[in-house]
Amino acid sequence: MPYDRISDLPEPVKNVLPREAAEVWRAAFNSAEKAGNSEESAARIAWSAVKRAGWEKGPNGTWVKVKAAKEAESFFNWLTELVSKAARLSKQRESPKPKGETVTKQLITGILKVDQEKQIVSGIVLEPDTEDAQGDIISAEEIEKAAHGFLVKSRVVGKFHSEVAKADVVESYIAPQDFTINDQTVKKGSWVMSVKVHDPDLWEQIKAGEVTGFSIGAVGIRQSI
Repeated sequence: MPYDRISDLPEPVKNVLPREAAEVWRAAFNSAEKAGNSEESAARIAWSAVKRAGWEKGPNGTWVKVKAAKEAESFFNWLTELVSKAARLSKQRESPKPKGETVTKQLITGILKVDQEKQIVSGIVLEPDTEDAQGDIISAEEIEKAAHGFLVKSRVVGKFHSEVAKADVVESYIAPQDFTINDQTVKKGSWVMSVKVHDPDLWEQIKAGEVTGFSIGAVGIRQSI
């Protein structure tokens, strides 16, 4: 059931969360449930949203906002959750592994372009048929599925995570052919994303080169070829 007001929230939620955190919980729960999640799953997503917003449960059981949380980390965590819901590793070029082996990893992709005036950063989310450090690759077909799945879910997930990240995805597309951006090659079939950053501190980190790429989490099934 959706919650229209904070006063409607379950007792274990409204009795422990400050009003600001409770509003994050409410919005996240409603969005997740609207997307088809069960109440139990929606509640887990809501608690995760509260934590991503910088709230932590203290030793005495009260929830406090941690001011020291880094905006860049929240930004990457946000992208990770968006993409990991859709991305799936599909093949491996190493020696044969057990069929259906589950793998979890972090994929780091570089920034292609920074638009200073519009505060938009662009980069490759996933690149097809390129080995990572473990010798795994992701096919163009799977990347397309991931990108399309992201667009289906982005309005829901971004709705309550955009405040955490203080950024919005403004472009997401599959490269129709090989091309270059700032002397960097973008392979056909790559998933390219542009993000508009609203937080001034995070933007300064990007301009200073402290944020160098998109950090994408992925969980999938490794298959030998």
